[in-house]
Amino acid sequence: ISDIIIHYVGNRLNDDGCILSSQTIELDEILQSVLKEYFLNSFNGNELFHFFHSTDLSLNETYRYVKDMFTDNKSFVDKSKHLAQYLYECCNHNKIKAGEFYVVRFTDCLVNDQATDIIGLFKSENKDIFLNIYTEQNDLHIESLSGINTHKLDKGCLIFNIEKDEGYTLSVVDNTNKGTEAQYWFDNFLHVQQRKDEYYNTHNVMAMCKNYVTKHLPNEFMITKADQAEILNETIKYFKEQDNFSFDEFSQKVISDPKVVESFNRFKDEYEQEYTNRRGVACFFRIKVHIGNVCGQRMRLQCRATLCQGDDHIVQLQSADDVLNNCGGHGRREQRERHMAEALPFASAVERRCLVIHGRDVLQ
Repeated sequence: ISDIIIHYVGNRLNDDGCILSSQTIELDEILQSVLKEYFLNSFNGNELFHFFHSTDLSLNETYRYVKDMFTDNKSFVDKSKHLAQYLYECCNHNKIKAGEFYVVRFTDCLVNDQATDIIGLFKSENKDIFLNIYTEQNDLHIESLSGINTHKLDKGCLIFNIEKDEGYTLSVVDNTNKGTEAQYWFDNFLHVQQRKDEYYNTHNVMAMCKNYVTKHLPNEFMITKADQAEILNETIKYFKEQDNFSFDEFSQKVISDPKVVESFNRFKDEYEQEYTNRRGVACFFRIKVHIGNVCGQRMRLQCRATLCQGDDHIVQLQSADDVLNNCGGHGRREQRERHMAEALPFASAVERRCLVIHGRDVLQ
């Protein structure tokens, strides 16, 4: 971290206002380490974005201020104030929380073995209660303090100084807002679009296939849960073994039944049309798509949430916490853990997964 400045950004609807700092902060070695962990640990680097504007990229305000920062190091403080004021203008929903807004410059970063700088934009909106133990007159005392949990980043954005003319490359997280108010960080303030790369293509192709098998197929054909799960497993196998996705090849290898292939073709055409209308760009299912390993692995794990167990039962993966809450009623956690271990002795605590067989009372 070579430069960092913190501003306070309130909610515009509540007329909270802003507090704009006038200088950067000097960090000691401990703060450097703590803040790097706080700022960076929430990013996985798979899903990437770029700044966007429907008419002219230079009209994207955040892009313009960040571009000036990369071009002129001396403008860092001034442009950070502009960013804070612009973020304030975007806080136009009553559920948006006020908070600290951090503008950070990271230097000497390696991106695909290329040295570059990164501008980080972060916002903390939630406070946790911490306990502080202190000594006074040879007695120990305890007090509660309100502060920021450095293991829980609320909002963040890393802007890599590459592909400037395409709107840079960004990694974005929002761990707090899930409703309509969440749009202000992604859509209003940053105004980003997902980068159309290998991960993006793989994610969308697999989403289309999964939607057809899990939602559309049962409505059009008489199909058992077991058959549905078998098609899912064949889908997983295809994406695991193939380097490229070909629609025709996938249809013949995985679906094979001519009537279902015809149905899948119709679904694909409708999906393409809906995608094009919603995103304003043509869909990509008519061409070969290279399958991204990381995205494929994650989507395979999601698809594996449904596995085949005979003709009458479907085995589903659930989190251990969900099952614990359903084992042993409202008993103590230790008792519920033992109850789960007895009911499901094959469950892996390390993987934090367990099997719940629908159609049977697993606790009996």
